[in-house]
Amino acid sequence: MRGYAPAQCKLGKCYYWGHGVGEYDMLGRPRSYGGLGGIFIGNPQKAVYWYRKAAEQGNAEAQIALGDCYGIGEGVGRSYQEAVQWYSKAAEQGNAEAQTKLGNCCFEGKGIKQDYQRAVYWYEKAAKQQYSVAMNSMGDCCISGRGVKQDKEKGVWWYGIAAEQGNSTAQENLGDCYFLGNGVKRNIRAAARWYWMSAKQGNDKAQLKLGYCYETGTGIEQNIKEAVFWYKKAADMGNATAQYYLGRCYELGKGVQQNYKEAIRWYGKATEKGNDDAKNNLERLQNAE
Repeated sequence: MRGYAPAQCKLGKCYYWGHGVGEYDMLGRPRSYGGLGGIFIGNPQKAVYWYRKAAEQGNAEAQIALGDCYGIGEGVGRSYQEAVQWYSKAAEQGNAEAQTKLGNCCFEGKGIKQDYQRAVYWYEKAAKQQYSVAMNSMGDCCISGRGVKQDKEKGVWWYGIAAEQGNSTAQENLGDCYFLGNGVKRNIRAAARWYWMSAKQGNDKAQLKLGYCYETGTGIEQNIKEAVFWYKKAADMGNATAQYYLGRCYELGKGVQQNYKEAIRWYGKATEKGNDDAKNNLERLQNAE
């Protein structure tokens, strides 16, 4: 008996995320990841077991999930080749997400020979299904000329469609195009607007760029406190450049009360991630103490 594939896939997800089937302590209480109450420890090995059962019956969602597990080596040994095989099975069924992930493998040369043209082939198939992630990738390829003739205007067009659908990465990329005048007439107001749209969705790179716009009054009314707000958002997500800028704000008292201890703390975080500017400032402040 093969079982019902959609149910097997859902059960695999329950095991993966630990929804109702997580590990429990000696008192029968569900354990949680460090401090994040409500997110229970899953069982990726059992998840893979159920994903495979569904995937072998042709369930595209399970094939993608299994490919993801192979790609990151969770619940099974990492194998990009296996990931490609499972993405391919779902992609051949017309699944846009799988087509995009297979395109990524072709673009990066993971589990398969690097082939930009083949990557574009799969991105385009997914993009024609209005899959915004693939549209953004098509924009990348058109801007860079990888796998397709360079056409920056068309790249902006792809970014625009994906951005209008709410894709935060495309919104950031479209903001960059307007900021730099890349493939479109330079418009710093439009750039700031797209950075804001992306930043609202939690894109740390866009949050950093929006913070810069607020700090310098580029494309938007200057507001140092708003700059600090967005730098903090990005810094909390681990963005090293934002951590450096936030440290600088604390050091200089820009948009926030001057606080050398906080400056040192944020410079330290950025230094740990290899930011040389933060390292220099950290050493300078520490030597001055």
